[in-house]
Amino acid sequence: MDENVGAALDLLLSGGDALDVVVAAERVKAWVDARQLQALHVLGGEQPSFLDDTGRLIDPATGEAAAALRWSTGAARERIDVAGILVEDLPGVFEALERGLIDAGRAREIMVGTCELAADDAGVAGGAGGGVRDDAYPWAGAGVVGPADRPDRSGGRGS
Repeated sequence: MDENVGAALDLLLSGGDALDVVVAAERVKAWVDARQLQALHVLGGEQPSFLDDTGRLIDPATGEAAAALRWSTGAARERIDVAGILVEDLPGVFEALERGLIDAGRAREIMVGTCELAADDAGVAGGAGGGVRDDAYPWAGAGVVGPADRPDRSGGRGS
């Protein structure tokens, strides 16, 4: 677990200012989403799809995930596919999600926005060995947002 997510978890468990707890919860949720996606990616790779005797495509990982999580098979297949794209093709985006710097929705937006880019161009969004560019997403390199990082109600910096 990234130190930023660890600090957010500590804050979440200890309580405090309502907005700080909201921010901490969002960071922890992003880390949990990343862990689930990583596990779905592994699950998808453990049991490859195959054709049965009738020629129908059988996808054991999709069925297992759908049954265990009470998802539709379509939802399970979609999540396994998303996991593969983020983990394999957009590692910088996946890392940002894992560190709690972006949420799953933002990771999906970046994935969709880069789906038609060439591999070299996808590096801008974390693919092809690249990371999330600081100039593309200035907040991507930021640490845990906490009281010191947020303007206070009087318009100054919090402490």
